[in-house]
Amino acid sequence: MAQARIESEYKIAVPAEEVEEIWTYLQTAFGKNASQILPEGAQTRTSVEVFHDTYFDDVDKSLLSYKAGNRFRQRYINDSLVKSLIQLKVPTQDALGVAREEYKFSPEANRDITDRTGLHPFLKHIKQKDLSDIDLVLGQFGTSARKMTESIKLIQTRKRVYVNDDRGALMTFTLDEVSSFYFPYTSFVELELELNEIRYTDAEVMEQKSLEEMNAKAKQALFDRFDNLVQDQTPKYNKMYNVLAKQPSSWVYNHLMYLILGGVGLFASVLMWKNEKRIANT
Repeated sequence: MAQARIESEYKIAVPAEEVEEIWTYLQTAFGKNASQILPEGAQTRTSVEVFHDTYFDDVDKSLLSYKAGNRFRQRYINDSLVKSLIQLKVPTQDALGVAREEYKFSPEANRDITDRTGLHPFLKHIKQKDLSDIDLVLGQFGTSARKMTESIKLIQTRKRVYVNDDRGALMTFTLDEVSSFYFPYTSFVELELELNEIRYTDAEVMEQKSLEEMNAKAKQALFDRFDNLVQDQTPKYNKMYNVLAKQPSSWVYNHLMYLILGGVGLFASVLMWKNEKRIANT
């Protein structure tokens, strides 16, 4: 079974008009440790990356209902694909939703062209040796890899401050501008304050508490500085799905083929009725 890492992060909804001001603040208050919340001697670097996230679920939306996630992620820097990854996110007993389990798998890059699983929307990304592990995770929600189909696809412009100390990676401050990859291109902005999952997972209980306190202080500093921030632990998959579900244009787009077929059928029926009427009159 693949090892689960514990992801501990605050997710904060950000007004679109405050993106640039918050990004500047993240680079000064934390990038230069002006807030003095980070450990003495902490080092930072910034990056701007683009992520394409394809979320998979079954027809019953089993993962959505449990606030779980199954995504194929592609990471781009300067328009170049630098990494692909399969990530499964699993909720924990944490009532606040701050902590979740995360499983990561490297995708299949050299599938045999004669392998019919290459035609499956999700299985084509999975290495055969990982299939049983992935099914064990998905089985918690009464589903499996073979039942997965594409649910939604997101594109994110991600501005991030990486924080390291003398032991390595510590945490990240991430400002995500998220939009639907397809029409109607609905969007939102989210700020994530995330402890490094390897560091947090491997830490003893006292160190985990210390890391959590540091993250809580960082969150409070942001809320003290910006009045319009709202903590919202809803996973991106659920958040975008719910937003799209409220868009009438999204319903039209998703059912466009049926609407076209219905229109063609109606047009054909009218033509037949007129033709029969003409024959009857003659």
